[in-house]
Amino acid sequence: MEKPVRAVNAQSLTLDSSKAIDISSDGTVRQDGNLIGQLEIADFTSTAGLSKAGQQLLPVTDPSVRPSAASGTLVHQGKLEGSNTGSAEGAIRLVSVDAAV
Repeated sequence: MEKPVRAVNAQSLTLDSSKAIDISSDGTVRQDGNLIGQLEIADFTSTAGLSKAGQQLLPVTDPSVRPSAASGTLVHQGKLEGSNTGSAEGAIRLVSVDAAV
């Protein structure tokens, strides 16, 4: 099954999910040794014009919101993004919210 991925210049990369891919630190995508394209890495100064759709998608809902090219960003294939808070802090916040209700 093929899955579309957004590339630079709002192009779409089409990858074959049955084949291995290689993504370099600058976002260049190769599959079976062939250059497919480069991932678009964007930055938003505000999240006000974004909405959450599913677990991994943040579509732009306000047409006036424009992303800028992210600078100093590296892509790491096969890595999971870590939380920016500790699990103990999250549990305390959860208890605090529950107690306030």
